[in-house]
Amino acid sequence: MRRSLLAAILLLLSSIASAGGGPETTLLVVNKASPSSKRIANEYARLRVIPPSQILYLDHIPHLRVLTLEEYRRLIRDPIRAHLLKTGLTDRIDLVAFSADFPYGVNFASLVGDSKDPQMKHKVGSLTGMLYLDRVVEAGGLDFMNLQGRANKYFRREESAKKATPRNANGDERISFNNGQKALMNGDYRNAVVHLAKCLETYSHPSVFFQYACALGGLKQKDAALDALEKAIALGWNQVDATRGRTEFARYAKSKRFKALLESMASSGTKMQPAQGFASAYHWTGDVEPERDVAADAVHRYRLAVMLAYTGEWGNSVPEVLAYLNSAAASDGTRPDGVFYFLANKDIRAKSRAPFFGATKAALEKRGHKAEILNAGAGGQTGVLPIGKSDVLGAVVGKASYRWSKSKSTIVPGAICENLTSFGAVFNHGGQTKLTELLRAGAAGSSGTVIEPFAIWQKFPHPFLHVHYVDGCSLAEAFYQSVASPFQLLVVGEPLARPFAKFMTVTPILDPSPLTGTVRVDARLGGETKAARWELWVDGRFNARAKPGAPIHLDTTQLDDGIHGLRLVAVEAGPIETRSSAIAVVTTKNHGRVLDITAQTPASPLHKPRKILGRAPGALRVEAWLGSWKVAEVAPKNGHFELRINNRDLGIGKGLLIVRAVHAPGPGAVEAVEFEVTAPKLGTPPNRVGPTLPGLFGEAELQDGTKLTVAATSFGQAYQRNFARTLRKQKIARLQLAGELEIPTDGSHQLLLETKGTLSVTLAGKSLLRDHAVDGQIFVPLHLKAGWYPIRIDLRPEGPANLVALLGGERVTAPLRTQHAAGKPLKIKPSAGSGQEALVDGKQGGAGVAVAAKGVTLSWKRAQKGIGTVALFPTHAKAGNAAFPKRFQVEWNKGGKWVPVKGLQIAVARGPNRPPKSKDKKVKVHEAPQLVKLTFEPVRTTKLRVRPEGGTAPLQEIEVYQAVKRRR
Repeated sequence: MRRSLLAAILLLLSSIASAGGGPETTLLVVNKASPSSKRIANEYARLRVIPPSQILYLDHIPHLRVLTLEEYRRLIRDPIRAHLLKTGLTDRIDLVAFSADFPYGVNFASLVGDSKDPQMKHKVGSLTGMLYLDRVVEAGGLDFMNLQGRANKYFRREESAKKATPRNANGDERISFNNGQKALMNGDYRNAVVHLAKCLETYSHPSVFFQYACALGGLKQKDAALDALEKAIALGWNQVDATRGRTEFARYAKSKRFKALLESMASSGTKMQPAQGFASAYHWTGDVEPERDVAADAVHRYRLAVMLAYTGEWGNSVPEVLAYLNSAAASDGTRPDGVFYFLANKDIRAKSRAPFFGATKAALEKRGHKAEILNAGAGGQTGVLPIGKSDVLGAVVGKASYRWSKSKSTIVPGAICENLTSFGAVFNHGGQTKLTELLRAGAAGSSGTVIEPFAIWQKFPHPFLHVHYVDGCSLAEAFYQSVASPFQLLVVGEPLARPFAKFMTVTPILDPSPLTGTVRVDARLGGETKAARWELWVDGRFNARAKPGAPIHLDTTQLDDGIHGLRLVAVEAGPIETRSSAIAVVTTKNHGRVLDITAQTPASPLHKPRKILGRAPGALRVEAWLGSWKVAEVAPKNGHFELRINNRDLGIGKGLLIVRAVHAPGPGAVEAVEFEVTAPKLGTPPNRVGPTLPGLFGEAELQDGTKLTVAATSFGQAYQRNFARTLRKQKIARLQLAGELEIPTDGSHQLLLETKGTLSVTLAGKSLLRDHAVDGQIFVPLHLKAGWYPIRIDLRPEGPANLVALLGGERVTAPLRTQHAAGKPLKIKPSAGSGQEALVDGKQGGAGVAVAAKGVTLSWKRAQKGIGTVALFPTHAKAGNAAFPKRFQVEWNKGGKWVPVKGLQIAVARGPNRPPKSKDKKVKVHEAPQLVKLTFEPVRTTKLRVRPEGGTAPLQEIEVYQAVKRRR
C-alpha cells in the first residue's frame, strides 16, 4: 500500500515542483462553509503544492460584502495570526492567498472618527489591503491611508523625487490641493490657482508646483507658468511626456525656455528604485533595500495578501477561476512574447496615469520587451482597450465601463491587466466594469478599489508594475511594490505567477528511505542564475539553511514515524530572490510506531461517505487532517481503526489528507492519503408548464397575525435589495414563498442563502434544509442539469426579516432567477382605439395606463380555452389620486353577453416594488401593489373584461394565462 501511495504522491508533486514562486511561504485560507471555496482551494493546493500545514479553514464568515473592523479582526485576521503562531510560521509566511467566498471590504470607520478630510469620506478598505497594512493599522493613527508612500514603504519610488524629500501634507494642505486638482480637471483655472497657491504657502512639492504651472498656463500667464514649472523641476519633477502633453502648455511649444525645461527633465530621466523580492521578515524603510535584522514588532513589516477569486455577485464562475489559475501557473518561467499596452484617452481615469506611460514604455523596451501607447483615434484604436491585438502581455486601462469581448484581443497567459475606475471591486452593485472582466478574459491578475477612491493614481498600480513583473517578481510582489497607498485596492488572481522569473534546478541528494537518526541532506543546484543559499523545509515548516555546496543535517528522531515531505528551496542571489524548489517524499523509522493504511474509499462523489481503514497498534487515537481542519478522529480497537469522513467537508477535487496516530508520550506515526471527490450525477428538471409569472409568490404572516401576500421578483439586483429592505420594515413572524428556480447550465452550483432565523428549503420535492438555524450565510451544493425546478422557501426570522438568495458555481453568482407557476401566457389584443395598447407591450414600464371603472377589454381572433389567470402590474399612484382599488371584476363574453367568471380569487402582492422619488418635494408618492393576481375557474372565450371596483387602476402591464396542468 505504501509503495503505491508514495508513487501517487510523487506523481502528484513532481510534475510542478520546479514551478517555484514560494508555495512554502504561502498560507492558503479557505471558507469552510463554501463548496466553491473548497473546490478552488483543492485545485490551487494541488497546482502549487501548498503544504497541508499551510491550508487554513475559517468558519462563520457572515457574508461576502463589507465586514466591520471588529468582524474582520475576530473572524479573519486573528485566526490567521493564531494559526501562524501555533505552527511557528509567523516570520515565514510572506503571502496570504484567500480562496473564493470571502468579503471584499473592511469598514474602518471606528479608526477615523469625524474627520472632515475628503479622503476620509469613504471609510472602507479592501480585505487584501487592510491585511497587508495590518501592522500600520494597529500602530494607530491614519498612516495606513497616506498617499505619499508612508503607508507602503515597499512601494518603488522615483529616485529623483529625493531632491525634494518633502514632508507629508497635513489635512488643510490636502484639502487645498484636492480642491485645486478638481478645479484644474474641470478647466476652472482661476479657482485652481487660488487653491494650489494656498497649498504652496506651507507645502512645497513638485506635483503641486506642476499643477500650479498648468493652472497659470491655462490663464495664459506664460512667465509665471514657466517659473512654477522650473520650481517643480528643481524639486524633482521629470515627467517629460506629461508636461509636453498638457494642453495648457501647447501655446508654448516653440518657446526656447519651454524647450530648455523639457530638455532638463529628459536629461535627468525617470529613475525608479529597482524591483526587490519580498519577505515578511524584512522591514521596509523606503530605501532601495530593506532592513533584514529588525524587531519582531517593527511597523513596516508587511504580508502580501491576494484573493485567488471573487465568486460572489459580479464575480467569476468557478470554471473561469480554474482556467485563469491554471493558465497563470503554467506561464511560470516561460518568458512569454507579446506587447504591453497603455491605453490613452481623455477620460480622467486614463489621464491620471498617462504621465508615467512614456517612462514605463522606455524601461520595458530597455529590457527587450515591446510596449505601445494606444491613443484614441489612432490606427483604429479607441484608447479604451487594445483593439484587434492577439499579443496582450499586459494592459493599463482607464475607463468606467467596457466589454473585453468587443475588443477582439487576446491576453497572453500570465499577463497582468488592470483598470483604473472607482468601482472595479465594489461588488454590491453593477455600476462600472468589475476587475473580474479581465480575469474572465484570461488575465493572471487584476485589481480594483472597493469604494470611491477619487482619481488618485497612488491608490492604483503605477504602470511600472509591468517593469517589476518582467524583472522576475511574482504577481503579488509586482502589485504591492507599485501601489503607494493600497488600503482600498483589492488584488485578485494567481499571486505566485512568475512568467519572467529565471528558475534554478534543484536536485535532492539524500539516503534512501526509511531514514533513521540524523541524516545528511544536500541539494545540487543548476541553471543560469546563482543561489545565495538553499533551505530545507519539512512538512511545511522551515528547518535550516545552508550555503550552496554545504549539506544540512536533519534529526529525524524529532519526527513522527512514517511519511514526510522535504522541500529543498534554492534562493537566487540578487534583489529578486527567486525561489526554486524540489520535493522529496521520504519515510522515517525511529520509534517503532506503526500506522498502516489497509483500505480506503476510491474516487467517490460528493454525497457519498469516505472511509479509511488501517492498523495503529498502541495508538491513543487516530486523526485525519485536511490542512488545519481535523475532519475525523477515532480510538482504535485492538489496534484497528476506521475513519469516516464526509466528502462534503473535503470538497470537489483532488487533495491530501494527513492521517496521524497519536501516542503518549513522544512522537507518533503519520501517513498521507490522496483523495478525489467527484461531482454527483446531475439531477434532471421536472417537466414544466412554460413561461410563467415572474418571481417567488407567497405569504408573509406578521407578528400581529395579519397575513400579507408578497412576491419577490427577479428583475435584478436592485429588486433583491428592495425586497430585503421591505421585509426588514415589516414585523414578520413567518415568510413562505414558492415558485420555480432556474438552473442556467449543467454542473455543480451552490445556493447561497443569507438570513437570520429558522430556514427550510425544498427543491423539486427534495428537502435541502429543514428547520435549519441560520445566522449569516449558508451554502447548499446543487448538482443539476439546466432547467427550471420547483422551489419552496419557509423562513421564521429572528429579529428584522432579511433574506438574500444567490446562485453561483458554474455561472457567475447572481440573484435567483425565479418565476411563479401560473399557466401558459396568451398573446392578447386590447379593443381597437381604446388607447390601452401599451398594456400589452411586454415592457412593464413607463407611465402606464389608467384603467377606469368601465375596465379594459381584451380580445382574441379565435376563442381561447382554459383561461384562468390574469396578472396586473400596477404603476405607482401620486397622493391625491383615488386609492388603488382593492376589488376587481372579471367577465367573459358568452353568446354576446358579459358574464362574471366563477370562483374569482384576488391576491395582492405588496412590498419590494417601491415608488420612484418625486423631483417635486411637495408631491408625495405612495406605494402601489407590486402585483395583483386574479384566478378563476377556466373559461373559453374570444373576449375578456377586467374592471376595477372603486376607482381607477393605473397599470403598466396586463397578462392573461391559460390554466395548463403540469405534466408528470
